[in-house]
Amino acid sequence: MSHAVFAESENTSQELEQVNIFATTPGAAGGMHENKIPTRVQVLDADDINNSYSLSITDVLSDKFSGVTTNAAQNNPLQPDVQFRGFTASPLLGLPIGISVYQNGVRLNEPLGDTVNWDTISTDAIAEVQYISGANPLYGLNSLGGALAIKMKNGFTHAGHSANASYGSFDRKIVSVQSGANNGNYSYYFNFKRFDEDGWRDISPSDANNYYGNVSYRNDYSELNLNLQHANTDLTGNGASPIELLKQSYDDIFTAPDVTENKMTSLSLDGSHWLNDSTLLSGRMYTRSTETDAFNGDLAEDDDDDNGGQNDFNAINNISTNDQDSKGFDSQVTFNNLLANKENTLTAGLAFNEGKAAFDSRVQEATLDPDTRSTQTSGAVTGGFIGDLTKVKSRTRSYSTYVTDTISVTEKVSLTGSARYDITKIRLRDKTGEQPELDGDHTFKRINPALGMTYQYTPDVNFYAGYSESSRVPTPIELSCNEEVLSMSDDPDHTECRLPNAFLADPPLDDVIAKNFEVGLRGVFEDDWNWHMGLFHTNNKDDIIFQSTGRATGLFKNVDKTQRKGAELGLAYDGQNYKFGISYSYLKATFRDSFIALSPNHNNASDLNGNGEDDDIRVKSGDSIPGLPEHTLKLSGGYETDKLLLGVDWHIRGRQYMRGDESNEMDQVPGYSIVNLQAHYEIYPSWQLTLRVNNVFDKEYYTFGIIGEEPDEAPGLDDFEDPRFYGAGPERGGWLGLQARF
Repeated sequence: MSHAVFAESENTSQELEQVNIFATTPGAAGGMHENKIPTRVQVLDADDINNSYSLSITDVLSDKFSGVTTNAAQNNPLQPDVQFRGFTASPLLGLPIGISVYQNGVRLNEPLGDTVNWDTISTDAIAEVQYISGANPLYGLNSLGGALAIKMKNGFTHAGHSANASYGSFDRKIVSVQSGANNGNYSYYFNFKRFDEDGWRDISPSDANNYYGNVSYRNDYSELNLNLQHANTDLTGNGASPIELLKQSYDDIFTAPDVTENKMTSLSLDGSHWLNDSTLLSGRMYTRSTETDAFNGDLAEDDDDDNGGQNDFNAINNISTNDQDSKGFDSQVTFNNLLANKENTLTAGLAFNEGKAAFDSRVQEATLDPDTRSTQTSGAVTGGFIGDLTKVKSRTRSYSTYVTDTISVTEKVSLTGSARYDITKIRLRDKTGEQPELDGDHTFKRINPALGMTYQYTPDVNFYAGYSESSRVPTPIELSCNEEVLSMSDDPDHTECRLPNAFLADPPLDDVIAKNFEVGLRGVFEDDWNWHMGLFHTNNKDDIIFQSTGRATGLFKNVDKTQRKGAELGLAYDGQNYKFGISYSYLKATFRDSFIALSPNHNNASDLNGNGEDDDIRVKSGDSIPGLPEHTLKLSGGYETDKLLLGVDWHIRGRQYMRGDESNEMDQVPGYSIVNLQAHYEIYPSWQLTLRVNNVFDKEYYTFGIIGEEPDEAPGLDDFEDPRFYGAGPERGGWLGLQARF
């Protein structure tokens, strides 16, 4: 695997002299030279990650990868949305996911909603992370905008022992220990990481424990790895706040609590064996279970009870449990042989993945504390459960086969052709016995192709171009409650299906097809500089969007066509003492279809569908997709000696439209720029002092926006009428740490 980037990463600590080999499939034991891959690949290794002193993998991606942005929709440091080229990977159920994530070749997207629980990944145990851009079919479903491949440490790649501890702002405490060793054939590796903080906002404590262990065997021909992982997290993310409240008190919250508890255990076994000098057999099997308990306090929908009388309760608790189990295997064979006397690499494989989910949800009456706006849950003040219990089970099975072939037509030109065939079957069942309309069986089949080429124009300049297709099927959460079925029920207000964010679906939901064109140049000069420039253009057919029907409810809808196109530029210098990097990304993400969308809290909502409710907005072809900034600029610089490292990152992000403003009629969320610092100093051999400062100039900024109900019903907010809710970025924070290596 590679340990540096060739003209791809704006990370300032890359090693340009190394040859980089990138995985071409999630389970690849081998790989391909970077100059033969017809797409953009960015990579960071363990040293890059360690020297960033970032809290989580999402911070690393945002800091070091060009074009990657995050937002504070939940306002928890371990629960951000990650976006790249207008596609998202998120821990929040309900968002359309367009990025696949793998760890040691095991798919991390969860069964119910393809979500990614970033809090279950220990950054300290990561050996390498690659981002493969484009609609790459080889990485399976959801790889519409790309795939993230994480490789974890083992005792062969990371022998040694270390301990880290840091403390600072928001009463944040982090402790991490790791140990690895090998005797040439056998190895072990273990990492434990503990995170605890009060949070920078009111009533926002969180903690997370992560464990990762590995034992491995290898010889000249074979390798076998057994990986065990466990995470236990308790996260508070109280979400976006009204803009009027943020201007009055930046760290205040709207309503509370909003707590998510995750317990995850994963076991995987992977291996490879050279059958002969040119044939490599590899594969893996895995099992993973995730239990998620969520408790979300919110304002009540209204003040009237079911009997028409005055209700004593002015708040609700959305309570849910989501048990998800995944298992699967993949196997592939790679042939490195001559074809027509040309160098040729052929890989063929098959995979099976099964995901089961059991989701229970109900709504409880409560009262809101007038001082903290948090719900009261003691028996004296908490009411009964309202509406029907939602209890749904789902099973998703995917059967896949794939092939990719790269041939060196000449010494300078390589051609790559790929294809993947997926059959996905989704089964849904209501388990209450009272909502059989939720039952359903769905099957999706598709072949996704890719074709690309690279041209080594000079030894230092590489050209690539490619066309690729990928797809994603509607998730069980998007299919669980559909508008057609609910129209036959006695619940016109959609309260009987309280999914985690009370999402409903609008059938028929088709699978999303992404068609991507990409072209670029990459290269090096004078040994110390590398650069990249590229263009991309992705059309999504039958894209799925979420529409709000009011507080905490909504439905999904296919949109005929959306488009994401843009440009990426990058330049990096890696000298003996000085480092420099700059990357710029332009993204134009638009709807290419005119349609009527639900947005009842929009300032210009009207009755466009004739149902007597002013809850519609008209979206025109060419309107921008909300939540995605057009412009992102990242600059980095550093100075390094044997004992001292100083680094600075400057992020500049453009404006974006709010979710719920698909018609682009309201003010955009303002852009922002922030500066972060990193430093370490060797006080004694193998002992280092570390420092990380985020938001050095303590700027107030917003990473996310959504249109919500006017907040004037909440205690203390009687005069607030603005429906704009923003996700505020964290205040200035600094953390001092100590690292010891043995």
